[in-house]
Amino acid sequence: MAAAVKASTAVSEFHRAHAAGGFAFVPPYPLGHCQVDEHAPWSPESVRLFGGIFVALGVLRGCIHLLAPVAGRAVGRRLHGKGWAAEPRDWRRLSDVSHCTLLHVAASLYFAIALRRELAEWASDPRQLWAVVQPALSPALRLYYVFQLASTAEMSVAMARSLASGRAKDGPMLVHHAATLFVVIAAWRLGFVRVGALVVLLFDATDVPIDGIRLGQLMQAFPLLGASAAAAVVSWLVVRFYAFPRFVILPALTATDAYWATYAFVPPRHMLAGYALYLVPLAVLWLLNLRWLLQLTSKLRSAVRQAASPTLLHAGTLALGLVVLAAVAYVETLAA
Repeated sequence: MAAAVKASTAVSEFHRAHAAGGFAFVPPYPLGHCQVDEHAPWSPESVRLFGGIFVALGVLRGCIHLLAPVAGRAVGRRLHGKGWAAEPRDWRRLSDVSHCTLLHVAASLYFAIALRRELAEWASDPRQLWAVVQPALSPALRLYYVFQLASTAEMSVAMARSLASGRAKDGPMLVHHAATLFVVIAAWRLGFVRVGALVVLLFDATDVPIDGIRLGQLMQAFPLLGASAAAAVVSWLVVRFYAFPRFVILPALTATDAYWATYAFVPPRHMLAGYALYLVPLAVLWLLNLRWLLQLTSKLRSAVRQAASPTLLHAGTLALGLVVLAAVAYVETLAA
């Protein structure tokens, strides 16, 4: 009931702005385009929680920078002998990758344990993610989202510092972090919290095998590298290439007709600008994912081609294809 009242208030605010000859693209705080019951994005509680998590993640990164080289040397000696750890290694990169891996695994496990029922509901009816009026966020979802806000912000700051110092040269990755940060902040402020949560979940879960590839390369652990590469190809094809547009981008186009009816007084060009606000960053993320997926599959095929016969290469490609098709079919059963 409260969400319905907020929705009516938001529509009235928009209508008054247009009647006065103005245009308020973002409704007065705490109203959004989507009205979530009891949602105050920048409440003191949320700001304190964000700040605490952000600082804690910075401290955690510093601790990992101290501990990861020690652990890396110990693992390296066990895998390759004492001489391996004595050679020059990029321990700073190992620390950064270890930090990302820990966060991706922790966030994915938390979602799988605490929010699996909500995920099943979203998959069965993606239209509810884009409903104009939505129920209050569960405490578990609110905590997860504020954690993701802080985590994405902390990683973006770390990436920007690496690029500024010259240690990193991956401009597209910075664009990816910036687009993700924009999506999660806009979704939090304007009410599309469940959409933002689904986006970061899909990305976190499929970043885990990418982290495995990086750890395998740094530690020269080739079984880990091979298993992670295969898992990355399958998960990216199923989740980022298929599920992401299927459950996020497509419903944004096909399940949002209620917004046109609710905000019928808004000029079409302004409505289209609103769609662009959400869809352009999502499209940028999907295109970047496609770029990296093509790079990954190309490198993987090249490596396998050098180490295996053409027959084995074709058999492996067929096996991966069958796994992907089976996974896509399973995803569709969730949406049935």
